[in-house]
Amino acid sequence: MAKAAPKPEKKSAKNADKTDKFALYVAVFVVLVLVAGLGVYFFTHTKTKIENKQNYVALPQLAYTDSGQTVRMQVMVQVAEKDQEWLKKNRLALNEIFKITIEDIDPVTFRTNEGRVAVQEKLKEEFNSKMHTDKVEAVLYNDLLIQNEVEK
Repeated sequence: MAKAAPKPEKKSAKNADKTDKFALYVAVFVVLVLVAGLGVYFFTHTKTKIENKQNYVALPQLAYTDSGQTVRMQVMVQVAEKDQEWLKKNRLALNEIFKITIEDIDPVTFRTNEGRVAVQEKLKEEFNSKMHTDKVEAVLYNDLLIQNEVEK
C-alpha cells in the first residue's frame, strides 16, 4: 500500500490569535519608543526662554533740513541693565538733548561711515554730560534716511 500524504496541520484559532497579538504588541512598543524619543529630543533641543530686559529706549523720529540736505533719523539709547528705570524716567530729557544736538550737526556728516560713528559718539557724550552721568553706554541708529533736495 502506498502511503497517504501526511495531512497538513491546521493552525488553531489560539495560535492565530497569539501571532496577531504579538504583532500588535511589537507595533505598540515601536510607536511608544518613537514618541518617547521625539519627546526627549524636543525637550533637550528647545531653546530656553530668555527674559527680555529692555535696557534701551527709542527716541522719537526727527527730521531736519540744512544746506539742501534732509536727514530723517531715529536713535536708540542704550544703558546697563541696572539703569533701566533711570532711562524710563529721563526719556523726555534725552529727547530734548537729542533735538538740540542734532541741529548743530551738518547733514553731510552722515554721508560717510566715519561721520555716522562720530555722530553716535557725540550724542553719547552730550547725553552723559548734560544729564551729569555716565549711564548712557551707546547710541544706536534705528532709522536713518539722507536725501538731497532737488531744485526745479
